[in-house]
Amino acid sequence: MNRHVSAPFLSNRLRSEPALFALLLCLPGLVFAQIPPGPGDYGDAPEGAPAYPAQGVTGLFPTCFGGPSGYVRHANLFPLAWFGLDMDSEADGNGGFCPTPPYEMDECWGSLDNDAGLVNTTTFTIYQGNVQPCSVGPIDPIAAPCSVVQWGGPIDMMVSNLSGAVAKINVLFDWDQDGRWGGQSLCPGGGPVPEHVIQNLPVPDGYVGMLSGLSPGALLVGPHAGPVWARFTISDGVPVPIGWDGAEDFDTGETEDYLLTIDQSGGLGELGDAPEGVPAYPDGTLGQFPTCISGAPVGFVYHTAPISSFFGAAVDLEGDGNHDLCNFSLHNNDECDSSGGDAGLQRPRAYDLVGGSLVDCSAPGVAPTLPGPCQRVSWGADLDVVIDNSGGPAMYLNVVADWDHGGSWGQTVTCASGDVGGEHVLVNEPVPAGFSGPASLLGLPSFRALSNPGPVWFRFTLSDAAVATDWNGEGYFGDGETEDYLLYVGTPSAVPPVGVGAAGLRLWPAGPNPFNPQTAIRCELDRAAVLDVTVHDARGRLVRTLAGGVHEAGSHELVWLGDDDAGRRLESGVYLVRAVAGGTVRTVKIALLK
Repeated sequence: MNRHVSAPFLSNRLRSEPALFALLLCLPGLVFAQIPPGPGDYGDAPEGAPAYPAQGVTGLFPTCFGGPSGYVRHANLFPLAWFGLDMDSEADGNGGFCPTPPYEMDECWGSLDNDAGLVNTTTFTIYQGNVQPCSVGPIDPIAAPCSVVQWGGPIDMMVSNLSGAVAKINVLFDWDQDGRWGGQSLCPGGGPVPEHVIQNLPVPDGYVGMLSGLSPGALLVGPHAGPVWARFTISDGVPVPIGWDGAEDFDTGETEDYLLTIDQSGGLGELGDAPEGVPAYPDGTLGQFPTCISGAPVGFVYHTAPISSFFGAAVDLEGDGNHDLCNFSLHNNDECDSSGGDAGLQRPRAYDLVGGSLVDCSAPGVAPTLPGPCQRVSWGADLDVVIDNSGGPAMYLNVVADWDHGGSWGQTVTCASGDVGGEHVLVNEPVPAGFSGPASLLGLPSFRALSNPGPVWFRFTLSDAAVATDWNGEGYFGDGETEDYLLYVGTPSAVPPVGVGAAGLRLWPAGPNPFNPQTAIRCELDRAAVLDVTVHDARGRLVRTLAGGVHEAGSHELVWLGDDDAGRRLESGVYLVRAVAGGTVRTVKIALLK
């Protein structure tokens, strides 16, 4: 007669009874039945579902009961030990939805039920095939690859142990991004980096505080930039083996899984420029495009450095949308200004909104508009953008257009002719590895301009992951770049004369740069115009006005002493010098060192 033993019976307690365990294994006819262990606290890391979409890696983390990798569970027998302010109970991993995504059913939304305990670093989840941050605000990675950091600054965890005994904390990081824990990685020129980063750290009974207060030692970060799944476990006093893979059935405690990020760009990435929270069109319609990280109500688009696939001849990095000047009154701080080599648009002309009016910001000789309303737009003849994927992997090209002039992307629109279509006009078109040249060489499908005559905000995105077919322009990607352009649908006569209000303006690189104590900034005008030259911090805030009013044609040199308008010396950091003359905008970055 077969005897059935439930999985929870083989808990960590059996490790302390090796003779009994060996005897059970040798009993003839013994069958281990898959009896659900019941409610408790489980993990959230993906098992049998995407863990790193950009790399095509499926997670095999021990999360789901009955899965191939085992699972983690805490029976939550009182008294307890936990992370954060509270914990909840579920019937299986992923908050009881195992293995169906989204993940982070506890930790990503833990601020709603006080379950999350992680602080000082941005958490992520996977939504619609993309890695997405759990909250708005600047992206805060743990640290650079292969760096050594102390717990408390870049990352920390709230810990409570009221179990009546010494508890133990174990922490795992999937440094090699293979969808498993328990191995190790190698840093160039260094030794092995174990994925079992905290091993059986004692937590005294009655301790309520931060993980950093338990003297966990330094955190050695793995060699790969990008997302990384981590497991934090607090359990009863029975230790887990060194090199633990994250699977166990505990009597008490809690496990929290987080998708975090390792970044070697110093927190900088590549973002968009379309207006968010400020007017986007001459009629005053507010733009609600996903652009700004700081205080963003509608999300943002972000590409993690280093970047090897981009539009145009070069790519630059910033810490927020609108080229670090998020919600600034003028947009296209990258794309409208081609002086830095960042713009990739070949045709048609790009425009900007200056004082409520459209101003042309492209070089002469470029076709001024897209075809008229409801007309077909062809790549090459009507629209084109240069792509450089010579050093990158296979990528996806997506384009969205705000056909209804509503200030957002993702809608379905009906044109005056009766044609119906979406604002996602180019959907996950493949860009082969090694490709370099105009997008029209990719054989892209044409599309209809489902718009009334007038300006339309476009977003062009190269990404290492596909997006949903009704994409609204939001996403957190690895490689790639986003460029936003205000284009015009209609006949040339419907557009304001080219160059209205524009003045020929050149802003030369500041020198010295970096500088201390002062630097010189030189502008050139081809005719007399109102010239405004201002300095802004990396968040876009005005700190110094260097010039204003009418200036004659010719060269103008301005000296900045690294101070604000009140004469106070500013802190070291990156600043932006912005010159505006008659609607022409030029921006350069400078660094103040002390």
